[in-house]
Amino acid sequence: APAPLEKVVNQVEADFCCPLADIFPRFTAEPVGSASLAQAHAADLADGTSVVVKVLRPGIDVLVATDLAVMAQVCLWLNRFEHIRRRMNLDQLMEEFTATTVKELDMVLELENLRRFARDFDDDPHVCVPEVVSDYCARKTLTLENVAYVKINDIEALASWGIDPRQVANRLYD
Repeated sequence: APAPLEKVVNQVEADFCCPLADIFPRFTAEPVGSASLAQAHAADLADGTSVVVKVLRPGIDVLVATDLAVMAQVCLWLNRFEHIRRRMNLDQLMEEFTATTVKELDMVLELENLRRFARDFDDDPHVCVPEVVSDYCARKTLTLENVAYVKINDIEALASWGIDPRQVANRLYD
């Protein structure tokens, strides 16, 4: 379920040190997407540009730190069993999982990854990477060009646009 709007608004305002309306004159109450670490809201910039604002869930850093601490403790307990230690390196697994998860909470790193991905596919006309709106990005907030059209699993809508789902699947596979 999405985080409460009030908490999301407070977090965005803290990221930019000003009222939400000064940043995004329109910011939808209902997110266009919600996942375990972040949620995305449709919004407009002052010049009317339609954007999507991805916001880390308020308090997610504390929740993730708590979960990682619990998992580390479980790994310590499991390491007491020789048959488990022989089959896998739990310390290495935990180290890699922690590093990867912490990176997921870094919107600046995500911004850099989006730019790298865009460069990597710059010459592919079938791949559209949303433009990052740098002036509206912060530690817990990432703002992107709104490229939402049709959801990939909406077969009827794809067909109405003349898009062959099999072609989409083949391109994604490639």
